Amino acid sequence: MVFTVDEVVASTREGARFASVRGSSYALNTGKPAATEADIVEVVRGQAVLFDVKLLSCKVTWESSNRPGQYVTVESVYQWPGLGPFGARQFVSKSSMQVTY
Repeated sequence: MVFTVDEVVASTREGARFASVRGSSYALNTGKPAATEADIVEVVRGQAVLFDVKLLSCKVTWESSNRPGQYVTVESVYQWPGLGPFGARQFVSKSSMQVTY
């Protein structure tokens, strides 16, 4: 259970980090598209090693835009099915980072 909680937190933080360096300036300077909600959710799910991604929901919100100086927030909710004497639980993690690029 502890490893699962840690992984939910770490994957959420990685999603926010990914979004923070792939904003509007990233798109302008590289010619590649800025990160979308789908891209960020894919990053969060890609970090999963210990849990079933089908039980994970993820929401991404930007403060007002994806421009540098604004904030992006990634919130993940994992419906842990339980294990042994530990019953099912819901683990929630939220990470906000300033868009820098």
